[in-house]
Amino acid sequence: MVGRELTKVNEQLVEIHNIGDIDTLKLIGEFIVIVDSEKDNDSQAIDPAAITVMFGQLTESPNVSADLAIRLTSLHFNVPVVTVKNLAKKARFAARQHAGPLP
Repeated sequence: MVGRELTKVNEQLVEIHNIGDIDTLKLIGEFIVIVDSEKDNDSQAIDPAAITVMFGQLTESPNVSADLAIRLTSLHFNVPVVTVKNLAKKARFAARQHAGPLP
């Protein structure tokens, strides 16, 4: 994954699978490159707590949007984006339930 100008108006986030796809980026500004090893999803059990913790930590930063945190968490754990979205939604619901009604 390649990100350009992540904290600015011209933010761009692109998944690049081969060098030929590099043309999808404007070659100006600062870049962040995220490289992850290939994981075997069948042999890895999904840890909902770890996924929720990582998503929560990423969204604590004012520079990381919820959508970006979801994509990064999804890539890190090699799980579908929808899995991260659902776990984040469940965590928010549980936190509201735990907090109880407002006074």
